[in-house]
Amino acid sequence: MTLQDISQGGASLAIDGPIDPSANVQLLLPDLPPVSGVVRWTSGATAGVSFNECVAFEKLAHWIQAHREAAPGAAPSSHQA
Repeated sequence: MTLQDISQGGASLAIDGPIDPSANVQLLLPDLPPVSGVVRWTSGATAGVSFNECVAFEKLAHWIQAHREAAPGAAPSSHQA
């Protein structure tokens, strides 16, 4: 599975094969604690996961910013602390 999009309450994943809606999953992302959730929908090679607990906004925003800056070809950030 590959993370496509993430929010405080869930994520969109590119999946390699079939996955059961209502399956329990755990996302293991670098620099974030494990996030547990449930598959709510699938469409082709994409699945939507609803997290069991919301990820704190500040923690998620920091994680997204750090990974955008680390991505190859990423544009310089205009974020100021």
